[in-house]
Amino acid sequence: MLGSFEPPPDNVLEEVDAVNILLNSTVSGLLTLAGIKADPLKSPEQLLVSSIVLYFWKRKQALNLESLIAAIINPPFQKLGVLPLETIYPSRKRMELAMSFNTILAGPGFSAWLKGEPLDIGKMLYSPEGRPRISIFSIAHLSQPERMFFVTTLLNRFLGWLRRQPGSSSLRCLLYMDEIAGYFPPTAAPPSKKPMLLLLRQARAYGAGIILSTQNPVDLDYKGLSNIGTWFIGRLQTRQDQDKVLDGLKSAGKPLDVPAMRKEMSGLPGRTFLLRSVHLDNHVVFKTRWVMSYLRGPLTLEDIRRLCKKSPVPPGKATDKSEKEAVFLKSPGSEPGSSHRPILSSRIRQFFLVPPVDAERFMLRPCLYAWANVRFVDSRRGIDITEHHSARLVLEGDRPVEWAGAGTVDVEVQDLSPSPPSNSIFYPLPQEITRLSSLAPYRQSWADFLYTTCRLELYRVKALKLETMAGESMEDFMARVSAVLASRKAESLKKLKRKYEKRYRALEDRLNRAEARLEKEKTDVTAKGVDTVVSFGVAILGALFGRKALSASSAYRTGRGIRSAGRMLKEKQDVERAREEVSRIQEQLSLLSQELEAESARISDKFAVENYPVEKFFIKPRRTDIIQPRCFLVWEAQPTLAE
Repeated sequence: MLGSFEPPPDNVLEEVDAVNILLNSTVSGLLTLAGIKADPLKSPEQLLVSSIVLYFWKRKQALNLESLIAAIINPPFQKLGVLPLETIYPSRKRMELAMSFNTILAGPGFSAWLKGEPLDIGKMLYSPEGRPRISIFSIAHLSQPERMFFVTTLLNRFLGWLRRQPGSSSLRCLLYMDEIAGYFPPTAAPPSKKPMLLLLRQARAYGAGIILSTQNPVDLDYKGLSNIGTWFIGRLQTRQDQDKVLDGLKSAGKPLDVPAMRKEMSGLPGRTFLLRSVHLDNHVVFKTRWVMSYLRGPLTLEDIRRLCKKSPVPPGKATDKSEKEAVFLKSPGSEPGSSHRPILSSRIRQFFLVPPVDAERFMLRPCLYAWANVRFVDSRRGIDITEHHSARLVLEGDRPVEWAGAGTVDVEVQDLSPSPPSNSIFYPLPQEITRLSSLAPYRQSWADFLYTTCRLELYRVKALKLETMAGESMEDFMARVSAVLASRKAESLKKLKRKYEKRYRALEDRLNRAEARLEKEKTDVTAKGVDTVVSFGVAILGALFGRKALSASSAYRTGRGIRSAGRMLKEKQDVERAREEVSRIQEQLSLLSQELEAESARISDKFAVENYPVEKFFIKPRRTDIIQPRCFLVWEAQPTLAE
């Protein structure tokens, strides 16, 4: 979390409003973490830290807490606006501010903020193979300032990730926050409020859904929530809660029967909710299903450790950084050195990297620092990217200069001092350096190293004719591939549904007619049965109570009864045939449904992300694309601590 504050993507930096919101919320979160209550508009602390962060962001440089403290003590600029820096925020107050941030570094729990998975939204949402993920962040164990800092940082990172995605009309991902009270209040302006408001306004354009929940309706800014299209409301007992929710519903723009809605909200039984959506003409009241819940309360840290045993938290970059910082606290012991600055050619420029600490003396270790910009151009693909590269190589003994084993630096030449600190001891230089008239050979070897090793790694899926765009990471590209496949799958399923819909409707019409015919045949059988019984009954009564011999009328009725019995048998056969026709059509419908399911499954398999392999390809720089290679001798000051 505190490893570094990455600069936002270029498209965000180009939008003044977006940068201001991102910058203010980031700095406000940092100041809140340090226990400083600052006015975003008037506070000199907010102004100074915002200017420092923006300074590094504009130069595409990541900023960590250590470099922020150093920049607060020695800012990379001399003015804030048109006034001198010392007038607005003198060095004494800057030191106090630096000490506040240093308290975070010195705290026993600080190391935890440097460990674990980096807060990379693309990796949190998608696996390296492009499969969707669910990431859960538990902040119950944090203090309120730490919670505010984390939520603000998470929202800013999520917003920055969204800005790098193409627009989408289908749902790409969900951000769900349980219990938003305190992070989106109606009157106050905590650091988390502005990025959340920006997400509510813009996230849907990128295919992101925002779900917010609370049991405290009073502590929400419902004017901000008017951007939400779907509301699920449980029983509200107090009039104050009802008024707040009704205000929010009214601000959504749809006509509202306030008295009826108030009555309905106050009378909802348990597990019953009111659904209000911009996609529905009227609200809907529905019940939830019974679920099994032990209601055991929030997870404890021990619970989380037990759940995460199978996937232990990786150390991240904290270990490397700790080792690097530990160099400044080592005592050089009895290693040889001189208090006199080595005599070198005037064409060899020397600088000094001095940490902001007090020490009795400094040991100065010689290093080669190198910087350059490498440009990658592919006009056919519309790619024109410039990467900034740096290198740090410690000069020890007669070891040859090999850039392949160099580390990187997070400072620029303008951040270095041209003069050494007082009471310094210089480590000896390699003989090769003392014989050079300039560092041109090293500068040339640095440029050659970049030319032969630098490659812009890109990715493509040939079957989809998709390639990575400028500045797009592997995770973002896989997310885009998944979105394209999901869109094509949805379109194919829609076409399939239209294709089968005609056959389905035709069978349904046949089934309706067959069922109607079956009912008619059943009715006819019933009527014929009654007629036959009546005919036979009348004939029998005539025979019993009339003349002893059958009269002509009785004979007629008897013959009619026999004929009716024959027709009734035929009607029963018609009923059986109608029933068989209904069964046959129902079976055809069942087979059609199975066929549709099989076709749908085939389409799902066809557009599965694992069926579309990702290939790597590279863009190489030209010789002329190695821009401004620079190489300087830098003495790193290592303070020797008092016994």
